[in-house]
Amino acid sequence: MYSDEQYRKALEVHEETKSVTKTITVLGYPARRQTLYNWINRKRILPEERTTFRGYNTEEHPRYLTLEQKLQILHRCFELGEVVQSVSNEVGYSTASIYAWRRKYIQKGAAALMNPPNERGRGKLIEGKAASSQEIGELKAKIQDMRMEIDILKETFE
Repeated sequence: MYSDEQYRKALEVHEETKSVTKTITVLGYPARRQTLYNWINRKRILPEERTTFRGYNTEEHPRYLTLEQKLQILHRCFELGEVVQSVSNEVGYSTASIYAWRRKYIQKGAAALMNPPNERGRGKLIEGKAASSQEIGELKAKIQDMRMEIDILKETFE
C-alpha cells in the first residue's frame, strides 16, 4: 500500500514526464505499471482536499422546498408551458429535481411531494402473526444447508 504522499508525488512526476515508464524509473515505485495507470485514471480526491460544502440552506433558497413551492414550479413548467431549464435557472433547483417532482406527482399525487428528505414511504405497521414452528424449522434447515455450502466452498478455495 502506498501513502498519500507517494501517490501525489507519482502523479506530479507523471505530469512532468508524461510517461509511466519514466515516472517509475525516477521514483522506483509503484512496483506495477498498472498501479500507476489506475492512479492516473482515478485521480481520486484526497480527504483533506474534499469540500464539505453541501449546498446553501437559506430563507431565500431553502434546501427543501415546501409543497406549495414545488407545485408552483410544476404549474409554471407543465401547465403554463415555461421552459423547464429557464425556470430551473430562475429558482435555483436542477431540472432533474423538477422532473423528479413531476414524476412523483403523476405517480402518487401531491402527498408524495411532502415526504421529508431521505424518508421512504414505509407504510403503516401492520400487526402480523407469529411464525409457526414449522416455518421456523424450515428456515433453520435452509440456514444449515447454506452453512454447509459455505464450508465446502471455503475448503475448495483454501
